[in-house]
Amino acid sequence: LEAHPEGMAVDRNRHRLYVAVENRDLVAQVNTATRTLVGYVSVARPEAIGTGPIAVAESPDASRLYVADSNEDALAVIALGAHEPMRLLGRIPTAAYPSAVSVTPDGKHVVWLAAKGLGAGPNPNYGVHFAASESAPYGSYVIDKLLGYVGVLPTPPDYVVARYTAIANIQVRPQNWVPTPAYTPVVGPNGGPSQQIKHVFYIVRENRT
Repeated sequence: LEAHPEGMAVDRNRHRLYVAVENRDLVAQVNTATRTLVGYVSVARPEAIGTGPIAVAESPDASRLYVADSNEDALAVIALGAHEPMRLLGRIPTAAYPSAVSVTPDGKHVVWLAAKGLGAGPNPNYGVHFAASESAPYGSYVIDKLLGYVGVLPTPPDYVVARYTAIANIQVRPQNWVPTPAYTPVVGPNGGPSQQIKHVFYIVRENRT
């Protein structure tokens, strides 16, 4: 299965296995009776891959598949059918880095777990008040500040998923976003990769204050 298969969900009634393929922004459908690949559905953004699907959950009526897209802080909602291909219906925004998703046995609620919660946020006073102190509320690394969040919402009908999708689309766009200028060397012809940039150096300056 392509690159980096992650979470899986089994539909025993239809002999199907659904697999999140993280590094390709795909969900694979496998026939468990014949052990063959039925097909893929993409949960990628139009701009590029990077949504990072890592967990999947099927609704009890086998009509919907919910996918935890870790890198876009959202659940992808996929329509399932016995005689039709999978298709992406939309997205549901979550907190940061959803890493698990489930549907209650009665099908009335969708439950998600966001491993990074609301993120670390600023930490301006740690070094002043808590550095090397046993009374510090958390460790000195950013990851120590992360608190996971669980979200429970009524299972949304398709028209509500459409509304959530609009919110999820806004959520992934930076607040200071501006349109790409026509003269940029980053974007190539027809929106493809740059034909001028050959190497990119990414420099990280650690800041633990």
